[in-house]
Amino acid sequence: LQSPFEWKLCAFGNEIGRVLGKHGHGKRPRRSNVLSLGDSAHEREAVLRTTAGLRDCRAKSLKFLERPSVDQLCRQHQLMARCMPEIVHHDGNLDICISLR
Repeated sequence: LQSPFEWKLCAFGNEIGRVLGKHGHGKRPRRSNVLSLGDSAHEREAVLRTTAGLRDCRAKSLKFLERPSVDQLCRQHQLMARCMPEIVHHDGNLDICISLR
Protein backbone atom coordinates (compact mmCIF):
# COMPACT_ATOMS: atom_id res chain seq x y z
CA LEU A 1 0.00 0.00 0.00
CA GLN A 2 1.48 3.25 -1.15
CA SER A 3 -0.50 5.94 0.67
CA PRO A 4 -2.53 6.60 3.81
CA PHE A 5 -5.67 6.69 1.65
CA GLU A 6 -4.96 3.20 0.23
CA TRP A 7 -4.32 1.85 3.74
CA LYS A 8 -7.60 3.35 5.04
CA LEU A 9 -9.53 2.09 2.01
CA CYS A 10 -8.23 -1.44 2.57
CA ALA A 11 -8.91 -1.28 6.32
CA PHE A 12 -12.49 -0.05 5.84
CA GLY A 13 -13.13 -2.68 3.17
CA ASN A 14 -11.90 -5.47 5.42
CA GLU A 15 -13.82 -4.34 8.51
CA ILE A 16 -17.07 -3.56 6.71
CA GLY A 17 -16.90 -6.90 4.93
CA ARG A 18 -16.20 -8.71 8.19
CA VAL A 19 -19.00 -7.04 10.16
CA LEU A 20 -21.68 -7.00 7.47
CA GLY A 21 -20.66 -10.45 6.24
CA LYS A 22 -21.65 -11.98 9.61
CA HIS A 23 -25.27 -11.69 8.60
CA GLY A 24 -24.88 -13.90 5.53
CA HIS A 25 -26.39 -13.31 2.11
CA GLY A 26 -29.83 -11.78 2.33
CA LYS A 27 -29.87 -11.92 6.15
CA ARG A 28 -28.32 -8.54 6.81
CA PRO A 29 -30.44 -6.10 8.82
CA ARG A 30 -32.64 -3.83 6.73
CA ARG A 31 -30.29 -0.89 7.16
CA SER A 32 -26.66 -0.70 8.19
CA ASN A 33 -24.82 2.40 9.38
CA VAL A 34 -21.09 2.84 8.98
CA LEU A 35 -19.79 5.74 11.06
CA SER A 36 -16.38 7.30 10.65
CA LEU A 37 -15.26 9.85 13.21
CA GLY A 38 -11.83 11.36 12.75
CA ASP A 39 -9.62 14.19 11.60
CA SER A 40 -8.19 12.56 8.48
CA ALA A 41 -9.32 13.50 4.97
CA HIS A 42 -8.03 10.07 3.90
CA GLU A 43 -10.39 8.33 6.33
CA ARG A 44 -13.34 10.45 5.20
CA GLU A 45 -12.76 9.64 1.53
CA ALA A 46 -12.12 5.95 2.23
CA VAL A 47 -15.38 5.39 4.13
CA LEU A 48 -17.40 7.19 1.47
CA ARG A 49 -15.80 5.16 -1.35
CA THR A 50 -15.98 1.83 0.46
CA THR A 51 -19.70 2.13 1.16
CA ALA A 52 -20.71 3.74 -2.14
CA GLY A 53 -21.77 0.45 -3.76
CA LEU A 54 -23.34 -1.22 -0.74
CA ARG A 55 -27.09 -1.64 -0.79
CA ASP A 56 -28.98 -0.51 2.34
CA CYS A 57 -25.81 0.89 3.86
CA ARG A 58 -25.61 4.44 5.17
CA ALA A 59 -22.17 6.06 5.35
CA LYS A 60 -21.85 8.76 7.98
CA SER A 61 -18.59 10.62 8.09
CA LEU A 62 -17.80 13.28 10.68
CA LYS A 63 -14.51 14.93 9.91
CA PHE A 64 -13.02 16.83 12.80
CA LEU A 65 -10.50 19.65 12.66
CA GLU A 66 -6.93 18.63 11.94
CA ARG A 67 -4.61 19.54 14.81
CA PRO A 68 -7.24 21.13 17.07
CA SER A 69 -6.46 22.93 20.29
CA VAL A 70 -7.63 21.27 23.51
CA ASP A 71 -10.58 23.66 23.64
CA GLN A 72 -11.54 22.89 20.03
CA LEU A 73 -11.25 19.16 20.67
CA CYS A 74 -13.60 19.41 23.66
CA ARG A 75 -16.08 21.50 21.67
CA GLN A 76 -16.06 19.02 18.78
CA HIS A 77 -16.78 16.13 21.11
CA GLN A 78 -19.56 18.01 22.89
CA LEU A 79 -21.17 18.80 19.53
CA MET A 80 -20.88 15.18 18.43
CA ALA A 81 -22.39 13.90 21.69
CA ARG A 82 -25.39 16.22 21.31
CA CYS A 83 -25.97 15.30 17.66
CA MET A 84 -25.23 11.55 17.74
CA PRO A 85 -28.88 10.35 18.01
CA GLU A 86 -29.86 12.42 14.96
CA ILE A 87 -26.80 11.24 13.04
CA VAL A 88 -27.46 7.57 13.74
CA HIS A 89 -31.18 7.76 12.96
CA HIS A 90 -30.78 9.82 9.78
CA ASP A 91 -31.99 7.62 6.92
CA GLY A 92 -29.32 8.49 4.41
CA ASN A 93 -25.65 9.21 3.98
CA LEU A 94 -23.99 12.09 5.81
CA ASP A 95 -20.72 13.83 5.08
CA ILE A 96 -20.10 16.43 7.77
CA CYS A 97 -16.94 18.48 8.13
CA ILE A 98 -16.93 20.24 11.48
CA SER A 99 -15.70 23.81 11.63
CA LEU A 100 -15.62 25.90 14.78
CA ARG A 101 -15.58 29.65 15.18
